[in-house]
Formats: sequence, C-alpha cells, structure tokens
Amino acid sequence: MGAGQPDLVFFTEDGWCLAVECKVQAKVALKQLQRHGKTLQRYGFEEPHLAVIAVDEQPAAVLDFCRFKEW
Repeated sequence: MGAGQPDLVFFTEDGWCLAVECKVQAKVALKQLQRHGKTLQRYGFEEPHLAVIAVDEQPAAVLDFCRFKEW
C-alpha cells in the first residue's frame, strides 16, 4: 500500500477487512480516515471496517465504517 495506508490491516481472501489506525500524539483527522477507506476500497475491500484507537476524545464526526476507542 502507498499513501493513505492505515497502521495495520487484517483481511481474509473472501473480502473481509479490518484496518487499525492508532494515534498516540497526533489528532484524529477525518480526512485521513476517509483516505484509509478509499485506499482499502481500491484494493478490493468493498465494505472495510476501521478501528481507531486514540488518546484524544472521539471527534464529533466519525465515518460509518469506523469504530473509535480511547485509551
């Protein structure tokens, strides 16, 4: 993968995909999450799932395919 890649991706041959984005110091940016979704779709994952793990609180707007967890 190139630009727009998440930190970690788990996938199966039948098209299931879970990507992980971990933020320790930087803020969660909605545009970055959108890029991750588009990148995963370009690689053939029609309905990717994205887990976002961050120190900061969840931003007001999070995309449908994202799940957010503070740590």
